[in-house]
Amino acid sequence: MRFNPSLCFAMASILLVSAGCGINIGEHPSMTSSISVGSGCLNGSVDKISKYLHGNASEAEISGVWDCMGSSLALFENNTQGSVPGQYKASELKEFLERYFLRNFRIDDGLMAEIMRLKQTLLGGDTDTLTREDLERARAMLLELKTLSLSLLPYVPRLNPQDISGMSAAELEQAITALREGAASLGQIVQKDATPYTFDHLSNFMAELSTLPDVGADKKAIANFRNYLPVLQQLKKILVSSGAESDAQQMTGADWRNFMTVGADFYALYLRYIFIAKNDDSFIHGEGLQHLVSVLGIGEKLFEQVISRNGGQISFKNIDELLDTPQIPGLIYSDPGDPSDIGYFSLLGDKVCRQHVKDLVRVFVRRYMTEPQSSGFRPLNIHNLTNAPAACAYPAAPTQDTDGLRQEHLNRFWNYLQWMASGQQYAATLFSYLNPNSWDQSYPAVSLSSVSLEDLFSPAALNDSSSPLRDAATDLQAYLKQPDLFPLFHGDSLLVTYNGYHGDRGHSFTELSAVSAVQGVVNFVLSTYVPHQQVGLAASPEDIEASVRDLMGTGASRAAIEQFYYEFRQIGIDLKIFDPNANPKKTADKRFLEASLFTYHSDGTDFMKRDEAVDYVSTLLSTMQLSSDAYNAMSAACPVSGSTAAPIDVFGRPAIPVDCFLKTMFGSYASTLWKDMPGLYAYFESLPPRPAHRPVAEPSPSPSMGATVEELNRKVYRETFACLLGTVARSFGEGAAWVDSNDIQQYAALSHYIEGLFSRFDTNGDGFIDLAEAKNVFPLVNPLLTEAYQTAPPGSPLASLDSDYKRLAVLTYMMKYGEIPTAVQFIQWVGWDYVDPVDWFNPTNHAAWQFKADRARVMQIIGLISSVESTTTLGSTLKARLDSCFN
Repeated sequence: MRFNPSLCFAMASILLVSAGCGINIGEHPSMTSSISVGSGCLNGSVDKISKYLHGNASEAEISGVWDCMGSSLALFENNTQGSVPGQYKASELKEFLERYFLRNFRIDDGLMAEIMRLKQTLLGGDTDTLTREDLERARAMLLELKTLSLSLLPYVPRLNPQDISGMSAAELEQAITALREGAASLGQIVQKDATPYTFDHLSNFMAELSTLPDVGADKKAIANFRNYLPVLQQLKKILVSSGAESDAQQMTGADWRNFMTVGADFYALYLRYIFIAKNDDSFIHGEGLQHLVSVLGIGEKLFEQVISRNGGQISFKNIDELLDTPQIPGLIYSDPGDPSDIGYFSLLGDKVCRQHVKDLVRVFVRRYMTEPQSSGFRPLNIHNLTNAPAACAYPAAPTQDTDGLRQEHLNRFWNYLQWMASGQQYAATLFSYLNPNSWDQSYPAVSLSSVSLEDLFSPAALNDSSSPLRDAATDLQAYLKQPDLFPLFHGDSLLVTYNGYHGDRGHSFTELSAVSAVQGVVNFVLSTYVPHQQVGLAASPEDIEASVRDLMGTGASRAAIEQFYYEFRQIGIDLKIFDPNANPKKTADKRFLEASLFTYHSDGTDFMKRDEAVDYVSTLLSTMQLSSDAYNAMSAACPVSGSTAAPIDVFGRPAIPVDCFLKTMFGSYASTLWKDMPGLYAYFESLPPRPAHRPVAEPSPSPSMGATVEELNRKVYRETFACLLGTVARSFGEGAAWVDSNDIQQYAALSHYIEGLFSRFDTNGDGFIDLAEAKNVFPLVNPLLTEAYQTAPPGSPLASLDSDYKRLAVLTYMMKYGEIPTAVQFIQWVGWDYVDPVDWFNPTNHAAWQFKADRARVMQIIGLISSVESTTTLGSTLKARLDSCFN
């Protein structure tokens, strides 16, 4: 977007026209009176103004334009006389222009009416006459505009976002200062004698102006300006008119100066962002982070002023009206002429329902920018939701007792941005302290956490009551001091690594920085669901430590996570992140179950703690990155040929033929797929390929009590493991002819879950989970089995799980046999050995319970647990399909 303030263009044009010089004159007219028309200097004046606005005009060219305008005004005033002394009727002015300046062009009545209406706004008077007093004011205005334009001339090129990277920060600030001063001066010039002028009049004038023969290349700029007038009108209402409907249609008095000044401030904010985006390598550390926080701080102050001018609140009604305008920068209707009046935006390359954007604004303000418990959030009952068949027809967003964006909302959001920035500042300062010459080195967690805050920051910085630096740094230090710290992101990617997963691996700056960012987002979200002592501006180190301990225990219930999923479901579907065909309740339950079982800090409870959420969000980001890379690779490797078209999945992406997918995904691509999961890749590589000639069906031993471990662990081939993954991952089952992007995402997720479990519980690193190691797995599964027992109907095998010992028996049976025990099998299993009731959890008490479950067996169990249809079946419907993978 070039700096092309079309409002200035319009005002300059009306001065030209009202002076008889706004049209590029081709030939000098034949003189039929004593007037000596010396207006040749006006030829190309509009082009010169256009060059100026694009930063290409010289000082001589611009001075010449304004001087020529003044001379032409004097020429007109000194050599013409209307029918009434001292004034000219609009018809007389029109006749004069056409006779002496426009031999081959006629000014239509519409253009003349808009010229006189704008003349009234700029110069005063009425719309029927042009007086000598009007001409005197016009000459004075021309002198002021000349001075203003020349003062801005050195800075106009710097106000172009496309060329902004070639200057220094100081030069940019000089240009911004000149821009703001120029906007204030121009507004002051216009408002001196201004009478009300409506946006409709401005639109009509621009439309008429575009018909002039000398407009040329700027016709497109005029058309764009007209398109954005509805946006300007709504912005004017919010920025200047305090949201009042009565003032929305027109500019009056001080509106001109205020609107131009505020507009210049927000344009300057945009320029600052573009500048740092082009000049800073990263926004997560160093000067880039400081610059970003500085720009965000300026933006926060600007919005604070806007909220103050609106009486303390920007109403949702005004925000809705802004979103309803035909075009707004960066968020543009894909189909503004939709006859069904269901508007769409183009957001991140996808169509997003307009109403969903409005709902999300309300959710974000009411939920995430409002202090917990401040106004009694009223969640909806999402358990009875049905999938709406039409776009924009999903249930409305939840409500809270606020009708707009207020200062306290802005403050809360800004405080969290500062918190996150302070965490990044701690990470950057820490690694710079350890090695000032390189941030690429990795360090063990104990080395990172041993550096005190006092070594890194001055007492003034740590004790600054306006900064959350101490709190944010203490929070990250607490993370580093965890005895079971789990390494997360690897290198500069969003891929979680499981290489060296027992805490002996060094941690990079990128990893700690990513953890800080994820922690900041998780803290912000979770704090809106559970009341707790906010970590913020604590008065003493003791208070800070207590508040950090409190935040470390913060989390959200299953119901809260379900609500979170529902609140973002509409936008998620539009952005092709959430499956529109999935049941909301079941999907939310499944996501919660995954977080409760498969992250490094999972504890199996019905409450997602902060560390669980950090792990799970990190795993989701890694899953999305891995699945996106895999889908792109599979699409390139497996093009669809012939007349058969690939079906389009729910995310709008073509599916992939299953034969090619399996051959490539678990062939040449396997090392890339699992490069950050070396244990899983080594296991897969250790499996033999299934022989081409084999028995139709290999023996499937029944879970008899005398079977050996070797007998129970049936032969596993690479194809077996791929089949197990696909059976659980693919929505249409392993036999479907196509694999879609949603399936690939599940492949990626399951790979993370398997490797996460083994990285945590395979403590001896032999590639198996045995009975002793299952002792640590049991606390995760026990709550699920307890819930199954509490809700099981009479007569169900699950109804007998009335003790931890019996629930452990079910887990061990599944780990050994890969299936749910029948009632008879369970009785045999529980009563097989004498068990010391005091020391029942001692694995040595259970000779028959010994097992060694590899990743294939664990994949079976994940399938059974993750496909729970109800607490009485535990996903047993998958048993036959899982068993078939071994044949």
